Parts: sequence; structure tokens; C-alpha cells
Amino acid sequence: MPVDYSKYPPDWKEKVKKIKERSGDKCEKCGVKNHSTVYAVKAWVREYDGNKDTNKYKFRSIWFDTYGAALRFSDGKEEPINPIKIVCTTAHLDHDETNWEVDIDRLMFMCQMCHLRYDRKEKWRRKSKKWNI
Repeated sequence: MPVDYSKYPPDWKEKVKKIKERSGDKCEKCGVKNHSTVYAVKAWVREYDGNKDTNKYKFRSIWFDTYGAALRFSDGKEEPINPIKIVCTTAHLDHDETNWEVDIDRLMFMCQMCHLRYDRKEKWRRKSKKWNI
């Protein structure tokens, strides 16, 4: 989906360039290289919530840097191994896209998985507010 630059400040491209340089063109959360290819396998992953007695599992995509590593992990299971092209984008850490005066310390270069996970709770909050939940 193309970026609608009318929603961003006039100096947005310069800010993004600085953030990209700061990150070394990698996700600042997980370290995956921008424009690289990873191999995804879906698996049940235990989610640690701070309580050692809680066994919460989620069906998540796990990324591997090589097809061979993904194949070893899947170990003949029926889950497919999907190649994914990494696209890093700039995330607003305070979730305020309307703040045109945002400092670059409040922006972070993230891959699509980290960015979606980071924004998940805020997106749910906004939808809940919209639906009056």
C-alpha cells in the first residue's frame, strides 16, 4: 500500500532517513535486515506473562534466516514454510501520528512483525473506542 505523505509533516522523509541510518537499515527491535528474506513457520509458542504457572500458547509465525533452519524447525510437520520479504517502516512510539513535531527519539525503525506487535494494543483500544466496547 502506498504511503500518503499528505498525512505526514513536510520533513518526514528526512526524519525517516535519519532513523534508517541510526538503525543501520535493520529493525531496531529484532535486528532483521531491511529488504532481506526470511522463512516463516507457524507454531504454537508459549507466551510468558511473568507468571511461571501460566501456560498461555499462541499460534505464531516464527522467522528463520535460512530455509534450512526453517526446515529443521518444522521437522517434517505439515505447516508450510513461507518466504517473507522484510519491509521496515517507521513506528511512532507514542502512537500519535498527528504529532508533526515528534522527535526522532520517539520514532523507531521496525520490521512488519515487530511494528504490528507494537501497535496491536493501541489498534485494539482505538477499535474498542469506535465500537463503544
